[in-house]
Parts: sequence; C-alpha cells; structure tokens
Amino acid sequence: MAAVDDIKSSLDVSQIAQFLGTDERTANDAVDQALSQLVGSMGNTATDAPSAVGLSRAALNDHLDSPAYGDSIDINNVDSADGEKIVNHIFSGQEIQSLSSGTDGSLLRRLLPILAPIVMGYLASKLQERMGGGRAPAPQSGGGGLGDILGDLLGGGAPQGGSTGGGGFGDILGDLLGGGSAPQQQAPAPQAPSADRGFQVPGAGDGGLRMDPGTSSSTTPQQRQAPAGGGDLLGGLLQDILLGGRR
Repeated sequence: MAAVDDIKSSLDVSQIAQFLGTDERTANDAVDQALSQLVGSMGNTATDAPSAVGLSRAALNDHLDSPAYGDSIDINNVDSADGEKIVNHIFSGQEIQSLSSGTDGSLLRRLLPILAPIVMGYLASKLQERMGGGRAPAPQSGGGGLGDILGDLLGGGAPQGGSTGGGGFGDILGDLLGGGSAPQQQAPAPQAPSADRGFQVPGAGDGGLRMDPGTSSSTTPQQRQAPAGGGDLLGGLLQDILLGGRR
C-alpha cells in the first residue's frame, strides 16, 4: 500500500519500540499491521460516495498541517485521544475486539490510536497536493470534469456569478476548509442512526469524524445529489492516495 510505505518511511521505529516496551523487530511488524488495517479500512470506506466526502472533509478540516504528520514523525506530537475517536469510527466494536486478540493484539491496539491521526494527516497532505495546494489551476473547459464533480460532491460546486475559475481544485479545497464561495446553506435535520458505518460531515466533539447516519428515500432541499460517476471519481482519488490506485 502506497500510504503505508510513505508513512512508515517517516516513522522512528526505535521510538515506537520504546513506547511499546518491545524490540524493534516486533515494533516494526506491529506498525506494518496497524498501518495496513487503518489504511485498508479507510480505502474501503472511500468506495461509498457520502463516506468518501466525509473522509475528505475530516482530513482537510481537522488534520491538514497536523503536527502528527511530517517528514520526521514524533509520536509524542500525536493526540491519542483524537486517534481513539478515529479508530472507533472506522472500525466496528467487533473489529476492534478481533484486532486486539492474539499474541500481538495488545501491541496493535495500543498503536492504532497513535497511528490513526498520522494517517489522517498524511491523507490531508496528499489531498492538498492533488488539489493544487490551494491554488486554482487554469479554468477547465466544459462541464463534468473531476473538479466540477468533486465540487458537487463536496457541496461547493462551481462558484456563482460568472467566475471563470469555478470547479478548480483550489476552489474545492477552499470549500472543504470552510473558505469557499458557495452560499451558506441551512444544515439538514438530523436523521435517525442506522447500523451502517462510514464517514460523514465532521461535527464538534467527534474527532473530526462522524458516523454515517444512514440513508433516506427523501432528500431535503438543502442537500445536493452527487452526479453520476462523481462518487466513483472521488473514491478513486482517495484509493489512489491510500492504496496506490485500483487495478
């Protein structure tokens, strides 16, 4: 997995071994397993359009320029409480119990909340790179491009008023970070929770993530339908970052 290799190259395995109270070889194996589980679960989540939107927003809103992720990672800079919230969102209780079992289960369980914010910081960094680092590229001709579809999926869309740069990655990034030019919309009424899991628009006190509240057959006037194929494009972008693309 591309993300596992990138993140691991910035980790100090000796520091993690000291944190876990074990040797470096055991710590290295535990890091491989924990990162694979986190990245794999997020990559699988990205196949669902609403969850892909929520994952992107959570990463960019709460983990962009995070001290947890960088060229040289110090796990002392990681907010493990935030990491625990992320773990509880991307894994079910049964999955967490399964991951915590076995000979190395206790090491894995201790590592997950340390590595989860690092993975989110990595994802935010790569999303920013793919979206032009916040700089809008030259206007795209015609509709239906990745930028336009992402804009619709992320609730921003092309800016109104005849702007020639609408739908660019820079504009989309601005919308994600709360600085876009899309008009303010009233939040839809809460829906009854379901057993389905997934990322949704982040809210206060939830570690930047929110579980999928389920689906409804009706759509409020404030909600925007994702265009056909748009969810696949956004999910493909996330999977390319996390898993190295779908073959």
